[in-house]
Amino acid sequence: MPPQTITDEMYSEITTPKASFTYDQANKEAERTIKPNMILYTSVLVALLQPFQSGWSTSQTNLTQYSDTDQCNARPVVEGTCLMFPGHSKLEWTFAVNAWIFGGMIGSLFCGRFSDLWGRKKLLFVNCGFIIVGAVIQAAVSNIWAFAAGRVVSGIASGVATGTLGSYINELSPPHLRNILGLGLQISVTMGIVLPAIAFFFANTSSGWRYLAGFPVVVAALFLLLAPSMCLESPAWLLMKNRREEAKQVIARLYGEENVYIALGWLESSSKSNQAEQGELNNEPEAKESVLSPRYRMQLAGAILLSCAQQLSGINAVFYYSSKIFGDAGISDSRIGTLIIDFINIFPGFGAGALAIRFGNRNMILWGIASMCVMAICMTIAFLVDVSALSIVFTALYVIAFGATLGPLVWVVTADLFPDSVRASGSSICIGINWLCNLIVGVAYPYLSDALDDYSYVPFVVLLVIFYLLALKLVPETSGNGRHSRTRVQLHKSKSPIAPTAPSTTMPSYRSIQVHTKSKDFRAATKIVDVPEVPTPAAGNVVVKNHFLGINATDINITAGAYTGALPPPFGCGLEAAGIVSAIGEGVTNVKVGDAVAYQKFGAFAEYFEVPSANLIKTPELSAAVLTMTVGGISASVALEQIGEMKTNETVFVSAAAGGTGQYVVQLAKLAGNHVIGTCSSDAKVEHLKALGCDRVINYTKEDVDTVLKKEYPQGVDLVFETVGGDMFKAVTSNLAVHARVIVFGYISGYHGDKSAEPMLVSQLNPTLLMKSASVRGFLLGNHAKHIPTHIARLLQLMAEGKLNPGVDSTEFRGLESVPEAIDYMYERKNIGKLIIKLE
Repeated sequence: MPPQTITDEMYSEITTPKASFTYDQANKEAERTIKPNMILYTSVLVALLQPFQSGWSTSQTNLTQYSDTDQCNARPVVEGTCLMFPGHSKLEWTFAVNAWIFGGMIGSLFCGRFSDLWGRKKLLFVNCGFIIVGAVIQAAVSNIWAFAAGRVVSGIASGVATGTLGSYINELSPPHLRNILGLGLQISVTMGIVLPAIAFFFANTSSGWRYLAGFPVVVAALFLLLAPSMCLESPAWLLMKNRREEAKQVIARLYGEENVYIALGWLESSSKSNQAEQGELNNEPEAKESVLSPRYRMQLAGAILLSCAQQLSGINAVFYYSSKIFGDAGISDSRIGTLIIDFINIFPGFGAGALAIRFGNRNMILWGIASMCVMAICMTIAFLVDVSALSIVFTALYVIAFGATLGPLVWVVTADLFPDSVRASGSSICIGINWLCNLIVGVAYPYLSDALDDYSYVPFVVLLVIFYLLALKLVPETSGNGRHSRTRVQLHKSKSPIAPTAPSTTMPSYRSIQVHTKSKDFRAATKIVDVPEVPTPAAGNVVVKNHFLGINATDINITAGAYTGALPPPFGCGLEAAGIVSAIGEGVTNVKVGDAVAYQKFGAFAEYFEVPSANLIKTPELSAAVLTMTVGGISASVALEQIGEMKTNETVFVSAAAGGTGQYVVQLAKLAGNHVIGTCSSDAKVEHLKALGCDRVINYTKEDVDTVLKKEYPQGVDLVFETVGGDMFKAVTSNLAVHARVIVFGYISGYHGDKSAEPMLVSQLNPTLLMKSASVRGFLLGNHAKHIPTHIARLLQLMAEGKLNPGVDSTEFRGLESVPEAIDYMYERKNIGKLIIKLE
């Protein structure tokens, strides 16, 4: 009978509801494997032309010859001095310079509403009109008040650009690249600041300033030329507008068709969380109303603090008035000092991303505030002792501290503090406040400088001390690397009960296995640590008291850092557990305290663990058997259907068939009407596999796999589920049927340095595949997230009907201390079925 395609009916009719489980951590495992397409980088780079205009506008008037007070007050004004609008007053000049900031406030406060209404990309196109109009007015006018009007229009453009770009980049980028790409905003601004400083050496004429004023027209023209083909709309915004198909098309262009559902996983999990939060606030709340609601009070407070600290640190006093600062310090050509400072401002931003990954955003911001405070004190001392070289050195260090911390990271953290539904409005409000603080500094500093002379930076010292103390309280870790790490939603307190058995406010301490050095040697990589307090669950999360832990082959990949990228130790390990819900966060409705659940999440090797409620599989009773399904069973079911394209009446080969995943493959293949060959390493396993229905069991310690296959299956095997590697892989790929499919799921033979684990040479494998029109296909569950709920429901139904026997190894392992022993036991190929750690 020829092979037939498998359908759901061949298993059983599914009548149970889909399980509430999104496999969030499997998606995160897959995120770092994604290699974005070039269109992601071009979208970001072209969009970054707009904040370049903001930097340009910041420093285009920062030349002494344009506005020297003594020269401009002289009557008559000497020709070749007071180059811009000769004879203007200090008040007029201060107004003209800071009119741009006033426009920035307007642009930033309103851009969020239009960004949500029109989309990020369309708003940036509209913004080019403001860039062009503002630049043309400034370049063409003949009086300072009209020039100020042009600065207002340019300021609107700058406010829109800085208010929109943070959200746009955040929503385009995969989670592991958001910090790095988000730094582009500050780098673009700093590049815009430095170029006018170079131009001052040849634009110090009565007409040169007009060319500087008009240059942003070129920037806008470049954007209008490149953006139609090189920029994409934000997929997060498209999902917010229920334009899912368009969002999928954009995601496919950004990350490839094969990664669409991984990206939808991180985008839609946020979107669904946002929709649930919004529903609790109001039926159809306005975005501004939502971000100002009590739910986001702490996020908004932290973001506003950062926005104020960035500007009231005094940094723009340097960029607006460095020519005056260095002139007062005795430097004859202030352009040189200004150029040095502007150049120095560029480079810290390039290293800020790596530093933030290493130390965490919060720690870097605190370090930056403290360093700027110290440098501001040193600058004051340098002014007092009248040593111009020291003035430049300490000002440069002050700028470096800003450029590596507050400068770029404020944009990143502010965007990350808010969920998608209110991010544009939250960022808009904060950047509006940022512009207000900018205006205060721009207007007040010239008068502070006159009144306080060499002590003009003392007010900034006081403010930096205040900001540091407030930041300790209000600023969370958003990079996920620091010990203070909290997610966005953890900034507001849960109204839900903590635990029915713990009425006191102090939660019990617990233990967790942590990776302290990256290695595949689990014993060497990990240690058990005491955690002082069980976490209070954030909104949408629960705390589970773990009773059982599942052991998986991939546990050593976690300890080796394969799924954590640049994240430094310490971090949690383990992948799955089952237990009892001990506390629930705000908004959780699918479980209650006391429910039995199972879940999969990195870091699960702990006595208590906080888990998103969407990750939970609710079970009728607490059982270790359910852990046979959470990784092994789901992987087997999805891989056979989606990668192996399993049919009926085929010959299916399963290596390590008595393991946690292999036993599911054997049973599912048999249920589909196939002939199943399984391999194992002991007579006890042979009997176990026969009991599961395996047609031919090969004990490879007694029989040669290659010989058996050649003798008994001369036509070859149609479908292979391979988890061992080494000689096993070579044997089975030498015995493939025509059109065979080989699913590669693991590499057990590599754990103990087995020489047979050396990969088969491509030159050996390719002829085999070519002659049989066969294929070798890798499998990572996170790449198939959209299929997981269906397969969970299917497996639960088959188990309920008694058609699946989820075997648990009878060897008893108790406590966290036994985890390394269990992992060794698995890799020594001793287990029959799933290995489980019992904690209680």
